[in-house]
Amino acid sequence: MERPELDVDRRFRVWDAMSEMYLDNELTERNIEWIAKVCADSPYTLRELDQIMFCEVWPVLASNLLSYVGEWRGFDAEWLKRTILEKCRTTYLLPWWMNPIKLIFWWKWFAVRARVKSKRSVIQGAL
Repeated sequence: MERPELDVDRRFRVWDAMSEMYLDNELTERNIEWIAKVCADSPYTLRELDQIMFCEVWPVLASNLLSYVGEWRGFDAEWLKRTILEKCRTTYLLPWWMNPIKLIFWWKWFAVRARVKSKRSVIQGAL
């Protein structure tokens, strides 16, 4: 997988979709379906999507989940791009699965990931 700064155009749609999981709103079935569709339509493998979620999006947006008055309307697109790219350049990241706090969040991502896998298997079966 290319470094984020070399892949911004393709990567942004995935970042934007994944950012929905960090809003101060309940994650609905509709949200899960939309995030899964965007991820399934992307060129990234499931393993690469895991990496994007926990090594690129999580470090920037996780604090919103802990905030008393977190963002609930959506994150500004330019801010999201700029902040993820800055964080990727300045942070050494351990594998996401080595951070137990991220594992707590895994259940939300697991619901989306399962849908991505299902959508891709339907597409593969249709070919």
